[in-house]
Amino acid sequence: MYARFKINSIRNETLVTSVSGIILVSISLIVVLNHFISNWLLTQYDESFTSKINLFQTLTEYDEDGLDFEFADEFMSEYSRINNPEYFQIWVNDKEVFERSNSLLERDLVFKKIELNSIAILDYLLPNNQPGRIIYISFLPQVDDDDDGIVKKMYSLKSAPPLPIVTIAIAKERVTLNNLIFNANVYLSGTFIVLILFLAIVILFSIRRGLLPLENLNEQMKKIKNLNVENKIVLDDAPKELQQLIFQFNTMLKRLSDLMTRERTFSSDVAHELRTPISEIRTMTEVSLIGNESKKSLLSTANNILHVSLRMEKIVNSLLELARTETQDLKLDKTHLEIKTVIDGCIKQLSSMAIEKKIYINIHSYKPFKIQTSEFYFTRVIHNLLDNALRHGCSGESIKIEYNTDGQRFLFAISNSTNSLETSDLANVFQRMWKKDSSRTEYSQMGIGLSLVREYCRLLDYNIKASIEEGIFKITVQGSVTS
Repeated sequence: MYARFKINSIRNETLVTSVSGIILVSISLIVVLNHFISNWLLTQYDESFTSKINLFQTLTEYDEDGLDFEFADEFMSEYSRINNPEYFQIWVNDKEVFERSNSLLERDLVFKKIELNSIAILDYLLPNNQPGRIIYISFLPQVDDDDDGIVKKMYSLKSAPPLPIVTIAIAKERVTLNNLIFNANVYLSGTFIVLILFLAIVILFSIRRGLLPLENLNEQMKKIKNLNVENKIVLDDAPKELQQLIFQFNTMLKRLSDLMTRERTFSSDVAHELRTPISEIRTMTEVSLIGNESKKSLLSTANNILHVSLRMEKIVNSLLELARTETQDLKLDKTHLEIKTVIDGCIKQLSSMAIEKKIYINIHSYKPFKIQTSEFYFTRVIHNLLDNALRHGCSGESIKIEYNTDGQRFLFAISNSTNSLETSDLANVFQRMWKKDSSRTEYSQMGIGLSLVREYCRLLDYNIKASIEEGIFKITVQGSVTS
């Protein structure tokens, strides 16, 4: 059974997440704004309600004839009309009906006892069964200030009878208010819906535009058919977020290309270098199999085969070591070395070759010093440079070794006389498998030594360069004393 994988889309996920977020925020804003608008409209409605009942309070007085309510239907026709009427009712001393509007038609509003000098506003079902609002006010009527001032003087005395408690209720429909709130909410919701659709289109366009460089990157990656540095990704005006990705991809592509190149070169070098010794072994073996060889001759042939095999082993080991240093970032174990000790050790190991070629090694040093480096790789650098100088130096001549330091950096140089190298050859001396002799038949001098030295210096973070001046070939290595 095949496993099923869900392929996520950046475009879809971003669009869904963004639009969902906008919808949630919009819904929250709609709820908050609807609540605010509804409360504001209701407050404005109740304020007009309160102003009207305060007017009713000012129309209520108490004089020598008792409680008086100066109300005129012709000025407030809303309390007499049949269509969409408003209502009022007045009670004295709790539930004793003093006055009611004509619109009530002998019906009563519900009495509600409230605290003196207070106002209460409630939702209410009107006598015509429409939803409405009702407001109550409870107060002591103002005393009429007549011409003689008799009533006012009487109620200024402590022995005056108490004034009656008046309760007024006014009720009117709230259908208009409900419709206004509903229309405001619908308009607000519709506005947000249009805004959401507009933002969704803008977001979709922005996402498509933002992902266009990624799509272009994908198209370029599809066109890469082989690991070639020339096929690197080039994206004009790439956003900052993609620039680092493109850089890393091109870097990886270059590494893979270099790796493939090294593998092909390694295979080619091995095939080229082993072709001659394998041919020699085959020839010597075929001659031995003829059967006409003496025992002494067979022994000589076996020794020759062994010698060629050892050289083949050396070729393979050198190539493998070169490949290993080129393809790996090795961890170096560094220690403090006396540079003179390393040089003396290498000279001792190669002294037999120097004696054989009658080459004298001349050392120039200003003072002894130590460097912090990898003992193994630094020793390999000195050994290979000395080996190269002895192999290619002229017999009977001398090799000059120099080393010095300024306390921060050190210098090591080795030079030998040469009859074959020219200035034009300097660009190739560190190339793997390069030799001045293009036939490359002298495989005992494989052209790998200086390539290894270059890689060792790269690992040690040293600078290496070659120069030729007046027939003297010189290699200089420079690096930090405390690298």
